[in-house]
Parts: sequence; structure tokens; C-alpha cells
Amino acid sequence: MSIMKFDTLSAAKELQGFGFEQRQAEGVVELMRKTTEAGSEGLATKGDLKEVETALRSDLKDVESSLNAKIDKVEIALIGKIDTLRAETTSLKWILGVLTAAVF
Repeated sequence: MSIMKFDTLSAAKELQGFGFEQRQAEGVVELMRKTTEAGSEGLATKGDLKEVETALRSDLKDVESSLNAKIDKVEIALIGKIDTLRAETTSLKWILGVLTAAVF
């Protein structure tokens, strides 16, 4: 991770141009440098975000594959149950037809 660049010499000279003594200017600039460095800790870079994006895409593909496999299993099970119900319905129609013919 890169930290923000801060030209301490230019900043100190600019502060001296505003009337700061050299020691004061250097102290303010040092404080600004430390604050800038501390503020940039823990910030994500574009590279960090790209790594996270790549990992998330990979995880999503794994989840998608898993869900597709589960959906396929459910589909196969449902087709089997539908076929069984069709067969039972056909059998019941035949039985009812035979019983109806026998009664009349």
C-alpha cells in the first residue's frame, strides 16, 4: 500500500513564508506528516480492492455451481414424482373404468 506523498521541505518553507520560525514550521510539518501517515493506515488501495473482487467472484462462482447442482437434483426428483403420479393416475383411471363398466 502506498502512502500519500507529502513534500515536507516545501511545506516548511511555505510556513516560513507566512512568518513561522524555522523550528515552528518544521514542527507543524512533522505533525502533518505523522497525521497523514497515520490517516492512511488501513486504507485499501485499488490493488487491495481488486484482490477482494477476484476472491468474491470466485466464491460467487462456487456458490452458483453448488446451487445449480442442488436445483438439478430437485428437478430430477420432481420429474420422478410427476412420472409416478401420472402412472398412478393412469392406473386409477383404468380401475375406475373397469369398475364403472362392471356396475353398469
